[in-house]
Amino acid sequence: MPGEANRSQVTTAEVTVEMVQYLSTSRSPVHSPKALSHLIGVCGRWRAIALTSPLLWRHFSLAISVETYHGSKELQRISLQLQRSAPAALSIDLANDRPSSIRVTELLLTESRRWQNASFDIHPSCYKHLTAPGVEFPILEKLTLVFNNPLPVYTTLFLGPFPALTDFTLRLGYFELVRIPSTLDFIWAQLPGTRVCLQISWKADSDAQLTSVHTVVSDLSLRCHDQGITHTLLDALTAPCLKRFSIAGPFAISSLIAFFDRSSCVLTHLNIYHRNNPNYDTDLLTLLGTPYACDIVDLGVNLWSNLMPQKLADALATRDIVPHLCRLAFLSSRGFKRATEDSLLRICAGRRPVLQSLWLSPSLSQNAEQALKSAGLEVVIFVD
Repeated sequence: MPGEANRSQVTTAEVTVEMVQYLSTSRSPVHSPKALSHLIGVCGRWRAIALTSPLLWRHFSLAISVETYHGSKELQRISLQLQRSAPAALSIDLANDRPSSIRVTELLLTESRRWQNASFDIHPSCYKHLTAPGVEFPILEKLTLVFNNPLPVYTTLFLGPFPALTDFTLRLGYFELVRIPSTLDFIWAQLPGTRVCLQISWKADSDAQLTSVHTVVSDLSLRCHDQGITHTLLDALTAPCLKRFSIAGPFAISSLIAFFDRSSCVLTHLNIYHRNNPNYDTDLLTLLGTPYACDIVDLGVNLWSNLMPQKLADALATRDIVPHLCRLAFLSSRGFKRATEDSLLRICAGRRPVLQSLWLSPSLSQNAEQALKSAGLEVVIFVD
């Protein structure tokens, strides 16, 4: 029947559109200029839909060889993708630490006003192009900078005020530790609504010291592989506006408590993923018993083994500490023993109805998951 044929054609077109929309939001390698060119060559229908779908072209993930930057054909592909993506907001991921990346950087900067998310692991000399006259980032929300070389002077100029910035990540080596305060002056002083994440993977220079910094940042995340770096950062910072704090790696909770005491902050969200601390449960309970922890509504901790310490389980099963807790997350790489699952049920019973959500590692048994859900709790299985 003609009507049935029409319905079939509509369904096929809708499926094609859905596929294209899925690709436009995924992190698939299809977002490279060459892959997108193959996509529009599938058939006439795919081509028509793809060429009128700016969101499909908005992702630029460019970890390209040196030859690419010297080839006009590849630059033409990127230019064409920029045209096809208009007027959509752009997501830029550029990784090449050679001076030859300048040509691509300049090309992408012609549409800087459309940048929404950006991640750079580029040669330091490229940063002077990011500060050129007319280059603006009015809708840039998320920015990641990776440095494996000393920071250039242009970096500080580039890190000027961003009116829409909400998430800033800086990944660098220990030799840049002494320059963190001056590099992030605009963050410390001007962007209280920005989430700042510092990721430092090198070991600390024993002589590295930081100038004391008073910051208005309200959301801070520290991920360091070296305890010395973590303590140096904590000793330097004072953050009275801090509401959300996340820390991962080896550190002494006493240093964390000193940081919070000095800041006189009131936390609402706290995530602590600690390593190499045999007194973790005792120290954690000391921290959760402090005045700045009493308003916490979201707490995430890691378990050292597949057995939850009895002291921690008993304390969390009552509302004597963190009484307003709505979301609780436990991360355990070794799974959960039956005793730990029983402790989770006790915690749920003692904190309902205030506690609403429990986030757990995938190792939770099906029976325990069902029991927690039956008790009225939202259970989310996650991988950190």
